[in-house]
Amino acid sequence: METLTLKNKLISNKGVVKRDFLINLLDDDKKGILVHIILVFILSSFAINTLFFYIVFLIYSLNRITKYKNKDKWVEISTAYFVGNELFHKILQTPFLAQETNKYFIIIILLVGMQYKSIKSYTPLIYLLLLLPSAILIDFSDLNRARKLFLLNMSGPIALFAIAQFFENNEYNSKDLNRIFKAIVLPIISTFVIILLKTGGFSNIDFGGQSEHGATAGYAPNQVSTAFGFGFFIIIIGFFINNKVFKSNFLNLLFAFIFLFQGFITFSRGGIISPIIAVILTIPTFIIAFGASKKFLNLILIIFLGTILVISSFVVIDNLSNNLLSRRYLKTIGQDPNLVNDDNNEVKLEISGRGDIANDEIQMFIDNPIFGVGPGNAILERKKQGITIQSHTEQSRILAEHGILGLIALLIIIFKPFQLYFYANKYTKIIIISFFLFAMQTWFHSQMRSALHAFTYGIIFINYKPDEENELED
Repeated sequence: METLTLKNKLISNKGVVKRDFLINLLDDDKKGILVHIILVFILSSFAINTLFFYIVFLIYSLNRITKYKNKDKWVEISTAYFVGNELFHKILQTPFLAQETNKYFIIIILLVGMQYKSIKSYTPLIYLLLLLPSAILIDFSDLNRARKLFLLNMSGPIALFAIAQFFENNEYNSKDLNRIFKAIVLPIISTFVIILLKTGGFSNIDFGGQSEHGATAGYAPNQVSTAFGFGFFIIIIGFFINNKVFKSNFLNLLFAFIFLFQGFITFSRGGIISPIIAVILTIPTFIIAFGASKKFLNLILIIFLGTILVISSFVVIDNLSNNLLSRRYLKTIGQDPNLVNDDNNEVKLEISGRGDIANDEIQMFIDNPIFGVGPGNAILERKKQGITIQSHTEQSRILAEHGILGLIALLIIIFKPFQLYFYANKYTKIIIISFFLFAMQTWFHSQMRSALHAFTYGIIFINYKPDEENELED
């Protein structure tokens, strides 16, 4: 316990100092939630407030990291916080900051933090280097356009490299990981509040058969669904590794339900299906790790409660939408029910055609096997055919835009977790499998459009060593 207590304090050059307000916010559940609800009203009152908040937090984080040499794990905490805050920033449309800004901030923080860790493996760097040669195929006659193409399509892989390279083989105790998880979940709570305020309540939504922008404050439903699905996923995995995000079971179940509710109401399926499948497929790993023990009985309870949460949130939204939600999911599995709205007009259940886009990108890979068509050029090739839809699938995008080198990079991404799994302890095994499954599915339906997509893969490189009996209280 003495070692744990020491780790829960900041280390300065002059000795040990008391924990500060921000660390206390992460450790005090109710205070952390309350502050993040109040923050919504402060930051949304004037657009410039959000800009000021992000810039100040970045400068503060960089200063803190260099001052304490990351002995308080602030690199990981601030990275997680920018991941959780990304959707909030995009919905509020922070002035003067690009949509990709959170990725840039994360990359800066991690690169500064790397000077305080020893690097033993360069696998993430190899992955990134394999993707760079195809950049020569970008049309540099318009430098501004070329810059945007490169950053839009490569900021995700660069963020993945930075996160994985920094996290690799770093050790985290129960409190460390709890703070990282909470740094993601708290701003997702803020995001729910801002959506609630901007939509004016969900009963006013005019549901159709497609993804609902009216339920997301006007922002992309796919990314909103993915962010809230990630919040739900973290809370459930916290139960699996006996490291609950919040100490209170009530708070964990409440926000798991809220996140599912918000995810379902977007009508964007991938963001909710992915975490549910990832959790289900992690169950065998849990059983192998812990066998017929008390933890197995806890697993049964988790499955029972999780099932209730999923079903109840789905039923609530289905009723709100006059059964449109269930019809949309039936469409996903090949059913095509006839449906009319209250005015007896036919409702079209639109499906995005991700499979067709992926097949098109695989054909691009076959036609351009060496370097692919270049970062960002896949959509330009589709435009020649009159198709203006962005790629949804990261796996096929890498093949199309990076060729054979992209294939090698993809194989590294797929097989590296199995190497890590072989040497990991039972708790880390659960983290590796669950986050890998979540990452691969999320990449499949949402490309790598946010920092979240990079983080979900990068965290599998950690070495999680929970405290004895996983007691989170000091």
